[in-house]
Amino acid sequence: MTKDPSKTAIITIATGNQLHRARALMRSAAQWHPNSRRFVFLVDTLLPEAMRADDPFTVVPLSRMGVAGFRKLAFALDATALCCALKPHVARHALEALGCEGICYFDSDVMLYGPIDEMIGHLAEHEFVLTPHTLGPADFSGLPAPRHFMLCGVFNGGMFGIRNSRRSLEWLEWWGRAMLDPQNVQPRWAYDQPWLAFATVLLPSLGILRHAGYNVAYWNLGERPLARDAAGNWRAGRDRLIAFHFSAYDEATPGQLTRSGTVSTFRTDSAVRELIGDYEATLRQCAGTTPSPAYGFGRFADGKRLTPQQRAFFQARMWSLTPEDADPFSPDFEIPGFSGVRRLYRLGDPDTSLFRALGRMRRWPLIGRIFAR
Repeated sequence: MTKDPSKTAIITIATGNQLHRARALMRSAAQWHPNSRRFVFLVDTLLPEAMRADDPFTVVPLSRMGVAGFRKLAFALDATALCCALKPHVARHALEALGCEGICYFDSDVMLYGPIDEMIGHLAEHEFVLTPHTLGPADFSGLPAPRHFMLCGVFNGGMFGIRNSRRSLEWLEWWGRAMLDPQNVQPRWAYDQPWLAFATVLLPSLGILRHAGYNVAYWNLGERPLARDAAGNWRAGRDRLIAFHFSAYDEATPGQLTRSGTVSTFRTDSAVRELIGDYEATLRQCAGTTPSPAYGFGRFADGKRLTPQQRAFFQARMWSLTPEDADPFSPDFEIPGFSGVRRLYRLGDPDTSLFRALGRMRRWPLIGRIFAR
């Protein structure tokens, strides 16, 4: 693979209600790499009026990719977990079906502030390129604590590069199989990220991108303070800012990097606030006046809302018994030993004792494990 940026595609995954974030990412990608191929893999449905004539990307619906047990997986996982589980599948599709020589994947909540030449250069030398959460010893007195990195993994899954090669495709096939089991995509360990550690042994040609301007986020701002240089470009510590990851940012709480506000406030200096303000303005422009569609896999086929408790019950009790081609969203869904959708409906009624009991399972993990057998 050459270092020619036009040979490397830039891809992301998004749900229909987060298309404005993917649009913001792809506009920034088109600014710095106008000749690149750009793809947004759409997890659920897309309203035709949500697309714009000047959108600088091609939409690839996940429903056309033939991922094994896709609707079963979409029922078991929430939107965030489902997008994480599908990363190796969209990467493999881009390399095999779309004929890309290499891809640079970015989560849809990433913005580019410079050309990704360093990542593309690494990809010319390595088959798989990862970015670490931190570039130095974690500070035990700050947030996040080192134990959080141990739990979430050394590498961040929000951006990576991969080249089209036999070993890369084998790695994506292995990683993809693991992600088809919902028990392997859990929020308590940051979904897909710990699995990236296996790449260090399964892919001899692994590259680690140690440029401080990539994957800048709330968890490493302590080592990469933001500032503008004389030319007006953003810098992250010693390097130019290339890719900022607005991970955990919530538009419902503007001006903060995280939903809770407890982590982001320790580095919300004037530069961080300026960056957030610019991002919020970009998102408003990318959203426009078209109302955001509801998440396509958030309800049953009849419109009844799908609750976290129902997803958890399906994972624990029904997943292994459900055929790969089954559609748990359908009113006709049924498996031996259960009454299918009717059982899930009763579970989702907040007035039932079973619903209240499952809500307490998180506080009583031992009881939860017994119940899930």
